[in-house]
Amino acid sequence: GKKNDLTKVSLEDVKVSADLSGAKQGDNIRVLKVSNPVNIEIKEMTPQQINVRLDKIVQTQKPVEIVYSGEPAKGYQVGSYEISPNEILIEGPASKIESVVKVIAEIDVEGAKENIRKNVPIKAVDGQGNDIIGVDVKTENANVYLSLVKLKNVPITPIINGTVKEGYKITNVEIEPANTTVRAKEGIVNSVTEILTKSINVDELSATLETE
Repeated sequence: GKKNDLTKVSLEDVKVSADLSGAKQGDNIRVLKVSNPVNIEIKEMTPQQINVRLDKIVQTQKPVEIVYSGEPAKGYQVGSYEISPNEILIEGPASKIESVVKVIAEIDVEGAKENIRKNVPIKAVDGQGNDIIGVDVKTENANVYLSLVKLKNVPITPIINGTVKEGYKITNVEIEPANTTVRAKEGIVNSVTEILTKSINVDELSATLETE
């Protein structure tokens, strides 16, 4: 074209199209067509054809899993949780849907000491936890409730019943492990000072006893 005309040509003036009439699921090779801008002749186009892959649009239900980021405050742990909805519908090309390993709602628990209630986004991810582009998650957010429980290390106390054989006495009691960790709501766990064993019968005992 004339230099004057060429300088006026913008990207929007060049229209490239591919006719998908009769295209089927899978790979479809199509020749590209280009429309000439006014007073301009198209001399060459690369590439001259493209491969268009078509896929079926499918839907499936997936359970929503909670993924935690961060750690609760020292001495605390996530107890039970509730999530609503706990199952959602996703839609997209079959090949994309097949790559969805799980649907997650991620919630930050860093430094938490109290129960958490949040509305968090839902996303479809692959095996590495990466978002899968092209999958439509029909429900964008989930309501999540987490209960935080407190941890406490307490001693284990043996309950010994009965009387050893005459002429013998108990000289030493060893416990392994000597302590255990309990978890419960803070008000409950604070009241726990020890954990008791089931009753250990020593009636007529005349030798060292080792028992679980």
